[in-house]
Amino acid sequence: MNRRFPLSQIILLTFGLVMGSPYNASGEETNLEKTEALKNKTVDVVKKKYRNIKDKTCRTVNGEMECVEKEIKHKVQDTVDKVNTKAKEEKNKID
Repeated sequence: MNRRFPLSQIILLTFGLVMGSPYNASGEETNLEKTEALKNKTVDVVKKKYRNIKDKTCRTVNGEMECVEKEIKHKVQDTVDKVNTKAKEEKNKID
């Protein structure tokens, strides 16, 4: 089942998790790292959706051939963001 959430709900959920997490000295690092990982994933999703909208708009306005280079660039940026997020998660697991 593939659910799609509006951008505003994703942002509000992330904000609520970050601001609503209780302060607990013994588990602070773990909760903070989990919240940071969720925030990073949310930011990646928002960036990806924004880039997809830009690509669709470009195709509509300028035609498909003029936008291929930008679309490829955006796909590479999406992949780089995903790799960076995964690297941060792995680093936090080690720490």
